[in-house]
Amino acid sequence: MKLIDLHKLFKRTTILSIIFLAISAIFSTASAQSSFEKIDVFNTLIFVNTDGTIDVTESIYYDFGPLQRHGIYREIPYQKNNDNGKIFNMNIEVLEVLDIQRVPFKYTTTTSNGKLNIKIGDPDKYVTGEKMYQLKYKVSGALTYFSDHDELYWNVTGDEWAIPIRHASTKIFLPENIQNNTTIDCYTGVKGSTSSDCVPVKEKSNMFLVETKNSLDPYEGLTFAVGFPKGYVAVLEPQKDNSETLLKIILILAAIAWFIWNFVYPIKIFLNWYADYKNSKKAKITSAWFSPPKEAPHKPFPPALTALLVTKKFDSFLITSTIIHLAQRGYLKIVQEGKNDFNFVLLKEFHNDIKLYDYEYTLLKALFNETAVGGLVKLKSLKNDKNYTKNISDFNKKLSNALISKGLFTESIEKVNKKYSIIGGISLYFLSLITAFTAFIFGKKSAKRTELGIEKLGEAISLKNFLVSQDEQLDFQAKNQMFFEKLLPYATAFGVEDIWAKRFADLEFKNPDWYEGNFYSALAFSSFSSSFNSGVRNASMTATRSSSGFSSGGGGGGSSGGGGGGGGGGSW
Repeated sequence: MKLIDLHKLFKRTTILSIIFLAISAIFSTASAQSSFEKIDVFNTLIFVNTDGTIDVTESIYYDFGPLQRHGIYREIPYQKNNDNGKIFNMNIEVLEVLDIQRVPFKYTTTTSNGKLNIKIGDPDKYVTGEKMYQLKYKVSGALTYFSDHDELYWNVTGDEWAIPIRHASTKIFLPENIQNNTTIDCYTGVKGSTSSDCVPVKEKSNMFLVETKNSLDPYEGLTFAVGFPKGYVAVLEPQKDNSETLLKIILILAAIAWFIWNFVYPIKIFLNWYADYKNSKKAKITSAWFSPPKEAPHKPFPPALTALLVTKKFDSFLITSTIIHLAQRGYLKIVQEGKNDFNFVLLKEFHNDIKLYDYEYTLLKALFNETAVGGLVKLKSLKNDKNYTKNISDFNKKLSNALISKGLFTESIEKVNKKYSIIGGISLYFLSLITAFTAFIFGKKSAKRTELGIEKLGEAISLKNFLVSQDEQLDFQAKNQMFFEKLLPYATAFGVEDIWAKRFADLEFKNPDWYEGNFYSALAFSSFSSSFNSGVRNASMTATRSSSGFSSGGGGGGSSGGGGGGGGGGSW
């Protein structure tokens, strides 16, 4: 037992040792690479122009040692902060990047995190040993303007190099007409250091030389501040960075929008629904109204229109009832060959029939398209039929338009339904559950009826009540097949055909002209209706789915890494 434990311990120790050695190798390789590389000389020439810009030329003698690299990258900050922590943006324009022979280098520029990144070199070529890279760029907004003097406070080398810089120097040239009242200070070390291991030399009244006394270690830099009299250069201050303010504004607006979307908007949706709901209570409803609402004497509204007036809901019952109603009017015959097997036979031409509603014409076109009179179409074949899919998707839209054209609604139920389905879906995705709930439950049923619509609503509800009524006073109607057939499409549209059929359970039927099959009783029809509606629903499913204040760097008040410029770089 002890031998087994020792074996496991040895195995674990070996694995951990291998992992440790691998990690050590990675870090030692990275360390070895940085120990090989260095900058021998980092020289700059800086010209302060009368227009307020400065021209900077950096000559970087980069030693790759034995390593093979593609080139270097230089990162130069274009943002600087004032004493209040406000951020200002300078504009940096790269003018040229040359080698020691003054041959242009390939380079690309990108900006990220407040820095301009200049990537120099060819990804298809390698360099080794010492190479000279000369960068020339123009900066707007680098100068700082005080009440008694102007100043250039500039980080020459940057303090983000991970390699040593053996020697750094810079020459600063002011406009030639500046002859006196100039100052120069310099700083070295890591960012924030006030050490001055450097020599500032005033070579002329308008020309200065600053150079390091010793090499700069990794993450150390050289900075200077030169002051000069006011009035010699144009005022060209950096632009205030408003990204933080803009972000705050965006966050505040987002919070307001979130509150409105999650709490105010649901209330608005509910109130829109409630306004029509309250108005619908004005509808006059009777308990035994067996006549459909009419648009004119002896011209009742079709079944689908009547049902949608009440329910504001799109379903397969609207299509099924319209097919039955069209069959009763002689446009087609429904042929049932099995429980779930239905065919349609076109009985008369419909393309130029002005008696048809647009949605009825669309449905006939979906079923028959170019089928000749007498032609047969199988219901099952319509499921993947492109013509059926295209036309049936317009059925709801045209049915909604019919309600508007008849003066029953002020807006399209189909559009309102679609609008709140989208809003509900988006809300559900972002877990705005209150908005999603109100959109699905109330929003989809918030389309507004007109005064005429309210009047006809009372008649339509009265008809539905009659269809589901089991009052004994209606028994006399249960002996009339013609009466049963007349209201059959309306019962189907309301989805109450089973209840309606039970009123005629004892009546024997003969097949009507519009139907061919086993229609021998009302209960048999109930089975037919259920199967037929299921077939229509399956065929229609495909169609439904597709539808400024800066501090000075002069007078000993500055530090290394202050002012503009700076950054760092490395090899790649």
